[in-house]
Amino acid sequence: MAVSRRRTRLLLIATVSLVVVALGAFAIRVLGIQLVPPSPQRYAMQAVDAMSDGIEAIPESVAEVGAQVQRAVAGAEEYYQTYPALQAATCGRCWPG
Repeated sequence: MAVSRRRTRLLLIATVSLVVVALGAFAIRVLGIQLVPPSPQRYAMQAVDAMSDGIEAIPESVAEVGAQVQRAVAGAEEYYQTYPALQAATCGRCWPG
């Protein structure tokens, strides 16, 4: 009887662990949860991806704006340094000089 309870307990622990890992993978993949903060450049590109429906909704415009943002944030070391480029991306043709 003790062996059966022990097996049941181990099976329960393994099942719960598997469910927790699966939910964690789901949260990371689908909900966009990040375990390590992205670089400022990656942060800016994620913002452009999130804005893609509003950038005149034309794939070429999204690619062009993405390229402009990449060039503008290439030397960024902090997130706040990406804000002017991202603001210009939301404005459309308001690129800082």
